[in-house]
Amino acid sequence: MKKPIFTFLAAFVLIALGFAILLSDSIFSIEHIEITGFSNLGQKSLQMSYLHGEDLLSLDTEALRKIILLNPRIENVVIHKILPNRLRIEIIEKKVAYLLNCGEIWGITKLGDALPPEYFKQLPNLPIIKVIEDYQPRPYQKVMAPSVQRAMVFLKQIEMQNVSFLDEISEIISDKDGECSVILRSGGITVRFPINKSLRLDELSAILQNLGNEKCNVVEIDLRFSGRGIVRFQQSTKSSSEVRREEENENG
Repeated sequence: MKKPIFTFLAAFVLIALGFAILLSDSIFSIEHIEITGFSNLGQKSLQMSYLHGEDLLSLDTEALRKIILLNPRIENVVIHKILPNRLRIEIIEKKVAYLLNCGEIWGITKLGDALPPEYFKQLPNLPIIKVIEDYQPRPYQKVMAPSVQRAMVFLKQIEMQNVSFLDEISEIISDKDGECSVILRSGGITVRFPINKSLRLDELSAILQNLGNEKCNVVEIDLRFSGRGIVRFQQSTKSSSEVRREEENENG
């Protein structure tokens, strides 16, 4: 009596497995592929149509991720399996963090990868890093110019201390080890900073506020040394007698 029951159960299990295999082949075959995150890249640059019909459950997403990352314009990718038959691919493109002045304007990512001029549709309003060396970047590769690497270290310092200060920067120049000069958008004043030391941004803000109307005559603020910052003014082109006459007129 037990033998027929055992035979029946075994047959039932085999039939159920057969149905499961058939269902997995049909239900879990990839039918929909959704790709998001495109901005500078065109969707045609990422052809995934060959995945249609593949088994979603057995798809190796890590291997697929490595293939997609071979595109030098892509910084990261996230892949989701959505049962029963949908695959979602979220693209994270490389983004311009700063501009790079190397004779023509390039972009550079926060990780230091060069983005050629044709990468961005319009010139973004970002701080410009001036390349001191005779150096030509290679698209989507690390920028190895020492002046740029020093400037990137400095920019990371700013991000950690006061990220809003980046909006006040027009241009960044690092022509010496351990030093970086910044040209402010407002007034075109050059501010000289040390690298890998306290940036003293609060002190800079106080200096600019205390200068008041005299700020238009300032050419440089030097914060490289300990103690108070050094403020350098434009040299007057007027003669000493003209200056004295103006002072006498002001004093009545």
